Amino acid sequence: VAGETVGTGVVGGNHQPAVTSLAYQNIEYMQWDGSQWGNRTIACNGANSGSRDGMPGVTQLQDGSWMLAYEANNTRGTYPFILRYKISEDGLNWDTAPGTGNGTAFCIADTEGRKTSGPALATLPDGRVVCVFQTDQDASQAGDSNSTLRLMISESADPADGWGEWMDVFSTPDGNSSVWNGVALSGNQLF
Repeated sequence: VAGETVGTGVVGGNHQPAVTSLAYQNIEYMQWDGSQWGNRTIACNGANSGSRDGMPGVTQLQDGSWMLAYEANNTRGTYPFILRYKISEDGLNWDTAPGTGNGTAFCIADTEGRKTSGPALATLPDGRVVCVFQTDQDASQAGDSNSTLRLMISESADPADGWGEWMDVFSTPDGNSSVWNGVALSGNQLF
């Protein structure tokens, strides 16, 4: 994800080889040293926390630390997925940072049986964080084919200070979907 001498990496969900059940998934990253990829390193251990952690999104925060948001399914109740996050000072060491273990829950559907998932992140010029995600919260039926894209913005440059109300990005009719989102910031333009 980040490093003093590397600066280039990849992060993703992985069922193998460390996870022996499809009910669990790790989020892992590898560093690029300019000529080859390094070893896999676990950022979120789904097997240890009893979760299928996945669909990670990463952004560098205004203070130089890194935020990793991901969907998790180890929540009490009947929520298929909620969004959690972890903060790392260097983008490499996630288990020694605030919000370790299962991470910090920050986006949960209002209704059990509904999900929030697939987060993507961007840091605005003023330091606030944008999170786009998919949810089936207001659909007549649950599931990806009925999920819509939503957006929320952190109250400050510190995600722990809270998040604003969910906003509809597209007017998607019930029974249709707008999912597998992404977000990017170029100058002052959010895409």
